[in-house]
Amino acid sequence: MALISPTAWSLIPFLVGYTKVAKAKSRLSKLIFAQVVTQLMIAANIFVSLLKKESPDRDSVSSLAIGFISVLAGELGRKRSRSNFLKFYVFGSSLSILLSVAYLAMSNLSLETAHDFNL
Repeated sequence: MALISPTAWSLIPFLVGYTKVAKAKSRLSKLIFAQVVTQLMIAANIFVSLLKKESPDRDSVSSLAIGFISVLAGELGRKRSRSNFLKFYVFGSSLSILLSVAYLAMSNLSLETAHDFNL
């Protein structure tokens, strides 16, 4: 039976911590990918409105810009383990989602009001 050296025993907590970090980075990678898909849908919506020769809504454009910058910060923070970038990513992505939800809520309310008015 092989004996484990004291140095090897001291590395066990480090290895356990490393696997936790690796799993968290993997989950963060999936979250960033989901946000990129959402940002692409917003960009497609803006592109369609430009093709119709309509001016894009200010809220959706600002949501797209903030979301894009926060995705870049999140990816840099994930790859380089920078907590300040990750904090900015959380703040920026939350703000981007809030702007998107507010835009959707306001556009839905205005559609319902216009529909009720025409009746």
